[in-house]
Amino acid sequence: MAFPYSARYQPPMPAVEIALGAPEADYSLGPLPAILDTGADITVVPQEYLIQLDAPIVAGGYLRSPWGERQSVKIYEVNLRIQGHALYHVSRQRAGQT
Repeated sequence: MAFPYSARYQPPMPAVEIALGAPEADYSLGPLPAILDTGADITVVPQEYLIQLDAPIVAGGYLRSPWGERQSVKIYEVNLRIQGHALYHVSRQRAGQT
């Protein structure tokens, strides 16, 4: 699967359209622009979307930034669709909260 690079970002990077949904629900948010980072360990979803979905918190944890700082996070469960390909019950993290 290939994704075009978007010049909207500097440096240009792969960009896709996604849709988000709460577990056991339809995809109620989207299409939304997203950066596709194939080297990322996690997916970060803006808090406003998690609130709109009333996404359930499934765990707490920590992440470390590229500069070494440790942040507490909440892990949420959402459904994610990327360019029409559905991923169900995917856990998501949001920085700054436990």
